Amino acid sequence: MRFSLVTATYNSAKTLARCLDSVDAQNYRNFEHLIVDGGSNDGTIEILTNHSQECSRRLICSEPDRSVYEAWNKALGQVKGDWVLFLGSDDWITSSNSLSMAADAIRLHPNVENCNFGCGHTLGKRGERIGLTPSSWAWRNSELWWNRWRGSLPLPAHPGVLHRASIFSDGARFDASYRICADQKLLWQNYFTERHCWIDVELVNHQPGGLSQNKSTARLHLEERRQMLNELGRPRPKWMEPLIELKESLKHLRY
Repeated sequence: MRFSLVTATYNSAKTLARCLDSVDAQNYRNFEHLIVDGGSNDGTIEILTNHSQECSRRLICSEPDRSVYEAWNKALGQVKGDWVLFLGSDDWITSSNSLSMAADAIRLHPNVENCNFGCGHTLGKRGERIGLTPSSWAWRNSELWWNRWRGSLPLPAHPGVLHRASIFSDGARFDASYRICADQKLLWQNYFTERHCWIDVELVNHQPGGLSQNKSTARLHLEERRQMLNELGRPRPKWMEPLIELKESLKHLRY
């Protein structure tokens, strides 16, 4: 089993070395690491060059792009692995055993042949588990009327999701017209709910602060989620929209 790790960088010099060190430390060596750079000028490329001999790592390109999704799409035509992990330049693989344990868990899962996605644990920067797990209430009740009304699409944190490479060889790509919700859209378009398997492996530590968690882009996040739900055939009732907006406004008042 071969993994393809895909990382988008743009002026990532402050965090990239930690990410690359965590990849280089893996005791499971059957993987490749593809880097797509957005035209960095802060030393990112030099850091990458210094690490490039440690494993099967390739710089796909260094040129301007419009979003992380556009950058990921540039790499997808070149992946040679069986499973793809999108590793943020400010994230890191949790332990040197993570890929090895993930490979074992996938091999041993009784339903893996029917799965498009393997869901590991995503940890926060202090090592706490974040996002949904199989025991989460919303995970087991995604079709309850309240969840459908509020447009709930229960998904685990994307950094810990392994994607079967065949969905990309069949033509799946991230919708780069989105800045925040394209990863969610891709999961649902490829039957995430019906075709995922849970692997009990702590896979990635995630550094918070991305667009989906940013107060300044909260309005954009709401608008993109509304658009995505409409495109997926799960529109919220119009009367729910002001309640959702109020809930989000109150949430961001705490920060």
